[in-house]
Amino acid sequence: KICGRIDGFSEQYFVYFWNYWLSLGEKDAVPARAMLDPAQIVDILPYCFIVERDEERFRFRLFGTGIVSVVGGDFTNRYIDEMIDMSQYADVAKALFDIVDGRYGLLTREELRVEP
Repeated sequence: KICGRIDGFSEQYFVYFWNYWLSLGEKDAVPARAMLDPAQIVDILPYCFIVERDEERFRFRLFGTGIVSVVGGDFTNRYIDEMIDMSQYADVAKALFDIVDGRYGLLTREELRVEP
């Protein structure tokens, strides 16, 4: 299944989240998870996901309800390698390792093939 456009999501949400993200930490630093306050991003939380590293694997810690409605399943607490189309996994895993090693966030509009 290919994820399509998420209805209700707009450019303003990108800007809103980016400004919120920047307000949480020092320049070029990833804020600690404890600094994230869901009450501050209620309008965009349905369109967000958080991926955490567990050893050499990654899992969705949070998978927003707006994304759930598009992909047809809730992947909260699921490992990415168990549900992603394997033709994309190497690229996704490399990007995630780069993010973790470089300690930065990623905001993307890429389509992701998933298997609910």
